[in-house]
Amino acid sequence: MTILKSLSASIEKDATKRALVLSGGGMRLSYQAGAMLAMEEAGLTFHHFDATSGGSMNMSMLFSGLAPATMCNRWASLDMKDSVSLLPLKDYLHVNQLEGLGDADGIREKVFPHLGIDPEKIRAVDNVIGTYNVLDYADKQVKVIPNAEIDLDMMIAGISLPGVFPPVRVNNKTYLDTAFIQDANLMEAVRRGAEEVWLIWGLGNTANYHGGALNVYIQMLETSANGALNNEIAQIQEINKRIIAGDSIYGQNKPIQLNIIQPSRPLPLDPDLYLGNISNATLIDMGYADTKSYLKSRDAQGLQLGTNMTRMIEPEPGLRFCESQTGDLMFSNGNKEPSSLEIVIHINSFGKFMANPSRKERITGRISISDLTEDKIIDDGHFFVVVPDDNPEMKIINYQIEFTIGEEEYTLLGKKKIFDDPGFDFIEDLRTVYASLYKGSISGDPIATGKLTLSIKALAKQASSIRTTHTDSAIDSAKMIAKFASFCLTDAEETHSSV
Repeated sequence: MTILKSLSASIEKDATKRALVLSGGGMRLSYQAGAMLAMEEAGLTFHHFDATSGGSMNMSMLFSGLAPATMCNRWASLDMKDSVSLLPLKDYLHVNQLEGLGDADGIREKVFPHLGIDPEKIRAVDNVIGTYNVLDYADKQVKVIPNAEIDLDMMIAGISLPGVFPPVRVNNKTYLDTAFIQDANLMEAVRRGAEEVWLIWGLGNTANYHGGALNVYIQMLETSANGALNNEIAQIQEINKRIIAGDSIYGQNKPIQLNIIQPSRPLPLDPDLYLGNISNATLIDMGYADTKSYLKSRDAQGLQLGTNMTRMIEPEPGLRFCESQTGDLMFSNGNKEPSSLEIVIHINSFGKFMANPSRKERITGRISISDLTEDKIIDDGHFFVVVPDDNPEMKIINYQIEFTIGEEEYTLLGKKKIFDDPGFDFIEDLRTVYASLYKGSISGDPIATGKLTLSIKALAKQASSIRTTHTDSAIDSAKMIAKFASFCLTDAEETHSSV
């Protein structure tokens, strides 16, 4: 309950009313837990929470008394198979009468308990307000339910996506997920007097339309979600005009500010989670890093309101893989500290990377340095490859990791040097990372240096973890992986000429 108590106490000393709106987006919204952890570390506090669809699971965890760090751990340890629950076989024999691909029993009986969601605890919270959004199917309207009135049935109804789960029927009324009407309720926060609205957005929003049954269904959801969001932003613009003119209809003392936390590219879809192409732990780390980046660069006045504020970069064929490094860092005071990196490298555009390997690609993950930090999510990270002018037969693979401990910022620079010298040595080159740790940016002398290595087991795990993203076929995926392996294992001069 610590975070909720601090939120309530903050109202007395902070005149700004602040609301956090959690959008829908399925099980991949473990991303939001990482974002909330970064917000907590930044000291952000809220008087009101609103959640729709999958976002309601994160609000329910928080209102059940879980701190964001615990929420992240619960999500990371979730067995995705527990969320799958099939209907009785006889139901599938009557396709024309099916209301969903499965039922929500797995969510109700396994996922909610694992995530620590407790309706009784949620209803008992009275020092901060949480509101749930559920579709009343008969009225075709969104029903807003305060946390003091929520029960398990309505929580399940709020995530019962049409076609995926059957609706929930209570007292002869039918309830569903609001996804095809809206996937975030900014106006509920506005009506409750919020002057700052923070939105963690989980839906995609790109310009290109893709074929295929799954893509078409997802794009219908995204169209509804982004269209409704655009309409609400337009309403806020009109309300702000009235506030400036002295006509504050909901009690705000200043124009409403909007801040949006979102990925730069659409998040992987839930099937990627179920197939093991990405993990909840990686999504958490992405949410944390995206939030740190926004907090670092945001304007104090929030975002300029307009249409398509959630527009994202169109995904291109790419690669994602994991890497585990362990070793020791020797500090300037003579202390040798065991250290490790558990990272994921995201090559978001394989074609651009192969054309220019010095182009920075994204790293997310965790860093541990004994007596300094343990399992700390990194704020920002980049991976890039350079060929020294004075040694064209060498490739230097660079890792630049930025992280924060309290008020102190640190940068870890790692280098793998791959070059063609006598003997079959490229495996050792791939395993060895020379590391330097700096306080702040990379300038002056490092405060620690050392060597991190990938064990043979870790190297094998890295190879098996390679996944292609946004490819059209298994053949295209195999070609990309083969080309990347060749890039890593051939000498720099040959690679340079082939690129």
